[in-house]
Amino acid sequence: MYVRFLGVALGMLCAVELFFSLKNKPTEAKKMDLAPRPVQFWGLLIMLIIYSALQSTLGFYLASLLFLPPAMLLLGGRKPLTIGLSTAAVLLFVYLVFDRLLQVALPAGTIF
Repeated sequence: MYVRFLGVALGMLCAVELFFSLKNKPTEAKKMDLAPRPVQFWGLLIMLIIYSALQSTLGFYLASLLFLPPAMLLLGGRKPLTIGLSTAAVLLFVYLVFDRLLQVALPAGTIF
């Protein structure tokens, strides 16, 4: 239910943003720049699709472990220690808060 709420809320906010961008037409004829960095945008979109597909097979934690470092590299992270610690911190936070505290069932993989 929460994921559906987020999807509907994000869709509504995107529709509002699109409405305002069409309402406030630029003074000069100029193409709307949806993604100022197209390689990062499309790369991250493709990675998110692959990440979503892998969650059913690998499970949330392993898929996240494989997704987060390349995503950070794509978005400009360059220090391996920072990337590794950030990945570990995010996964530990998700485990402690969602799995232990809130007891939310995260996707489990079919491999293990």
